[in-house]
Amino acid sequence: MIGIIITGHGGFASGLEENLKMLVGNVDGVVAIPFEKEMSFELYDEKISSAMDRFAGVPTLVFTDITGGTPFNRAAMLSLKRENVRVLGGANAAMLVDTAMRSMMDEEIADMTELAEDILASGRENMSCYKLSTNCVEVADMEAGI
Repeated sequence: MIGIIITGHGGFASGLEENLKMLVGNVDGVVAIPFEKEMSFELYDEKISSAMDRFAGVPTLVFTDITGGTPFNRAAMLSLKRENVRVLGGANAAMLVDTAMRSMMDEEIADMTELAEDILASGRENMSCYKLSTNCVEVADMEAGI
């Protein structure tokens, strides 16, 4: 199992958790912790720390919305004494799906840093930009099929 902690500003965490459930179903070891507008650092740290403690000894990734934002910074600080935890910023659905699939297949994790780098690469590979171009495909070509 891989512990999956999702956190971020506002509804980011719960939104990604719901997205993950829709894409792969229920996954054991997923915790969503929102950083809410009026939440104190003390309460937020307590929730993050409790989730990290829940996965003591288990490879754990903390997915945050913005590198350098409060959720990222607080989680990074709390991860310092936990060798089994890595904190990732700029999380997207592809990163969570990749992690969940590895967890569901009970993939053995030998190196936490390597796991984190693989998941970051998965997130980057699934980012793209679409530009409409009228020169790409003629309508007649589309009707013909493949």
